[in-house]
Amino acid sequence: MSARNSSLRLASEDTLGGVGRPKTTSWVSLLAAALPLLALALASSAEDSMPAVESDPTRAENNDARWVPALSVFGAVLNEGADARVSTLERGSFDDDALAVFASIGLSGEVSTPPLGALPGRPTLFAHGDVSASFDTTDFIVSEGSPGQITPPDTPIPNPPVPAFKGQGSRTGAEARTLVLSAGAGLAFGLGVWERQLRIKPSLEWLWHETQVTGQVGVVQPLTPPPPGQMGAATCPCRTTNGRSTKTKEWHSLGAGLEIELDAARAGPVMMALYVFGQAHRVLSDRRVEIRGSIPWDDASGNLEFESTYKAEPWRYRLGVGLRFRWLPD
Repeated sequence: MSARNSSLRLASEDTLGGVGRPKTTSWVSLLAAALPLLALALASSAEDSMPAVESDPTRAENNDARWVPALSVFGAVLNEGADARVSTLERGSFDDDALAVFASIGLSGEVSTPPLGALPGRPTLFAHGDVSASFDTTDFIVSEGSPGQITPPDTPIPNPPVPAFKGQGSRTGAEARTLVLSAGAGLAFGLGVWERQLRIKPSLEWLWHETQVTGQVGVVQPLTPPPPGQMGAATCPCRTTNGRSTKTKEWHSLGAGLEIELDAARAGPVMMALYVFGQAHRVLSDRRVEIRGSIPWDDASGNLEFESTYKAEPWRYRLGVGLRFRWLPD
């Protein structure tokens, strides 16, 4: 027996027995994504009270021999598409696929070199390193029934029917772990726009994060098997079991990025710049995670064997916005 569906799910939703349910952490994800936008609004409002940024490229960088360090705060969203399967001899095999999107907020350090000669756009080399925290909860990609603690019918009856027991089902889910690391290097090309300095920054990007995969089952099995095709009529006596198993997978990804950065306002030696970025990453490591679980029956008659598999899509995409503080004393 098998079943398959395709769906798009936000990481702020859980699926229990096929029913979507908002999670409390969805508010955290929304807040994380909104913080950089608030920072951008504050920086823009500061322009009225701060001197305009010099549009002359030479004066904007002060001198051609300067290395420019910078710190920034940013928010980003990252997608992780995957196929998942869960399989038991007792309940059958089920698979599904989904695209999870989760938010993160982080800090970035960057340094850029002096211009590489008198070339158009006065290109500079830059490199950055980032650390961020993601906000996610377990998204059950494939789920049938509602696996959990096995409980008998509310009204005690002799030889209760197997379908009346709660907690039966099987599922496979994934959760992005908190820590996200990234780094990159590239070229920055400058030009004057709206009496501001605009930089276009193509780059090579690396991304590292972890995903925790979970397999969970709950089974009630009659000791006397019913006739074929009549499992719904099965009754106890029966044996039960439920449990879960997890495995954490590291992802190393490499890809291309593009950032657009605009100087917004100066506060003494610090130039505040707004930026947006997009990245496309290809997963370098093995994309498959397998969990083989074995949980004992309640009557000590043996173990139930189950298997959960998770296979990530090869590409993932990251979009973000941030506020950078560049050290540019006069």
